[in-house]
Amino acid sequence: MKNTRTLSLLTCVLLAMANAYAADSLLRVTCDGEATGAEVLVNGKFKGECPLDIAVQEGEQKLRVVKTLDASRERIFEQTVRLGDGVVKKVEVTLSAPQLSAAGQQSALEARRQDEAAMQKSLQLAEAGNAVAMFTVGYNYAIGKGVAQNDVQAVHWYRKAAEGGQSGAMLNLATRYANGKGIEQSDEQAVIWYRKAAEAGQVVGMTSLGYNYYIGKGVEQSSEQAVFWFRKAAEAGYPLGMFNLGVHLATGKGVAQNETEAIAWYRKAAEKGYASAISELKRRGLQ
Repeated sequence: MKNTRTLSLLTCVLLAMANAYAADSLLRVTCDGEATGAEVLVNGKFKGECPLDIAVQEGEQKLRVVKTLDASRERIFEQTVRLGDGVVKKVEVTLSAPQLSAAGQQSALEARRQDEAAMQKSLQLAEAGNAVAMFTVGYNYAIGKGVAQNDVQAVHWYRKAAEGGQSGAMLNLATRYANGKGIEQSDEQAVIWYRKAAEAGQVVGMTSLGYNYYIGKGVEQSSEQAVFWFRKAAEAGYPLGMFNLGVHLATGKGVAQNETEAIAWYRKAAEKGYASAISELKRRGLQ
């Protein structure tokens, strides 16, 4: 009698367990190499790390798989899955490209607010006549920092800063004239502003002016003037100026040919990591 009751109780337990499992469906989440170890959430609840088998109730399930890359970026996979009673559903995870996490989005929003506030402060100073602030406003318009990107406005403020004596603005205005970005293209105007920037000590302006003389762009061609400005840039420590001066000394174009001095300038440029100078020295068997 006792054995019969025990057997009946065990049968009831097994039936109850069978009914419980029958009420569940199985969500099988599989991952490739990159997604392995990503967090798996179902309906917002953490279930474990991918790959993973999850017992769920029938119906609609919201699956989210998250691979954290750093404090602000993550890769995700999201899919809504509908399962029937007792069904096994396999989902293969393919993660998205890196994107901002919620924390990253909040950080980006705060950074944007700070950029906008800084832009407004710079604009106030620029409108009050501060040439450095004018340059900053122009730069911010150029790259869209704290304000909508606008090439015309960038040129407007670069010009005001350049006319106020800001050498960086002179160089940027010259470049804008050279490429016609935000203003009508003019090689002649580019040369004017490259010269102003060069005379104000901008080594890029010196080299750019030298190049324009070298090819006769916006100015009458003059190898001698090219060498003059390349030497100015070289003596100011600019690697491109050093290399260009070396080339002219090696070829004797615009200056008396001097291999020894040419190699010396190649070496100086190479010491600063300038790739073309390093290649030239290797070609000559000097490095």
